[in-house]
Amino acid sequence: MYIYNDEDEPFRNQIEKSYLDRSIDAEKSFSELEKFALGGSRLSIIYLSGMFRKGANVSNVLERAKKLLYVAKEKNLIEASFYFGKGFYKLRDYELAFDAFSWGANNKYDPSVFNLAVMYYNGHYVNKDLQRTIDLLKISSRNGHIWSRALLAHIFLMKDFGILQKIKAIYIYMTLFYYQVDLIIKSIRKIPLDEKYYR
Repeated sequence: MYIYNDEDEPFRNQIEKSYLDRSIDAEKSFSELEKFALGGSRLSIIYLSGMFRKGANVSNVLERAKKLLYVAKEKNLIEASFYFGKGFYKLRDYELAFDAFSWGANNKYDPSVFNLAVMYYNGHYVNKDLQRTIDLLKISSRNGHIWSRALLAHIFLMKDFGILQKIKAIYIYMTLFYYQVDLIIKSIRKIPLDEKYYR
């Protein structure tokens, strides 16, 4: 989950409590956070987008998330593009997922760029477009997004791009070894993951 540092939240304690109560009563937690979000709380939107991504079991979740995505856009909370997009994607509302990921990609948020590339790769909501997939993956790969590098290497290995691209793919896979070790260490130490690991 994105670490939110803005201290300008007058109801921060109530928001934190509502979020912590999500495993006890998801509907109540979501509703309370929703009120704070619609009242201007940026932290609540971040929490709600994370809950939605993980599959919040609440009534009318799709419509509520759609409204909250609009609020997140107004607040320019780019990281919410990824969380909401993943939630819409999981519910197979590919149009809304595409909208969320596109918003994030237009603002150069690498996890959203990666997921938009995956939509082009799989042909969800859009026609399959391998070149567009590669173009997007190159953007987020240059910024250090691990899953973008892995998918780009996979494409270069599996598709007919010539021997030079296959050598490049093998090189990319070799450089990913460091990140696999880093991921294991962070998992063992329970260190929050950087955005470069989000997928």
